[in-house]
Amino acid sequence: MNASTTQSILEQLAQGSLSVAEAESYVQVNEKSSLHGLKVGFSWLLLMVFFSVGVFLVYHAWQVTKSQASENANIRKTNGTVAQMVRKTTGRRLWAPVVTYQVDGKSYSFESEVASSPPAYTVGEQVVVTYDPSQPQKASIKSFWINWLPLLFFGGLGGTLVVVSLLGISALSRKRAYLEPALVRQTLVLVSTGSISVQEGMARLQVDKPATSETKSGGWGWRIVIGGLLITVIYF
Repeated sequence: MNASTTQSILEQLAQGSLSVAEAESYVQVNEKSSLHGLKVGFSWLLLMVFFSVGVFLVYHAWQVTKSQASENANIRKTNGTVAQMVRKTTGRRLWAPVVTYQVDGKSYSFESEVASSPPAYTVGEQVVVTYDPSQPQKASIKSFWINWLPLLFFGGLGGTLVVVSLLGISALSRKRAYLEPALVRQTLVLVSTGSISVQEGMARLQVDKPATSETKSGGWGWRIVIGGLLITVIYF
């Protein structure tokens, strides 16, 4: 119910045109309607999905980090040279370096799995190559982004979803009915007896204030849910 309608009802109550019971039936907002329950249930479902996905991604990032740490314990380093830049056709014009290097006098080459636009390397550029001594043909360019991108991506997205879901759960947990029945009745009685003015009654009912309990918790809850969806879409 909007502020002008509520003000009209309170004015009629103050003038004696409406009884407290009649005014209460008009003013009271039933927050336990099926639509409200559906919205709250849907919010809880989305937030629990965000939380579960976030925990899974954080766990996956931790597993990837452990695996990389185990692999890094056995890797060796050598110098390599960018022999050419290969263009990838994946919807965008991305360039990946082909690197040549030597291990024990034997030459090897590989194409980097990481491509970029504009190209991150130039032909003839010297790079540091990491390889497995037991399988020297398996190598990669030593790079912060290549080594830590999985952790930053999965860990960053997972951590963000966990924080978003926890904020949303906290907001929904604090949510109460917009107009509590006891507060409504008490306010209507005070207005009908002239103990408080109509404007004071509206202030008690929080009709004309955007920062009510419902908008603080429920509104923020929905903003958090929508924000989580946007974050997920942007990352993927």
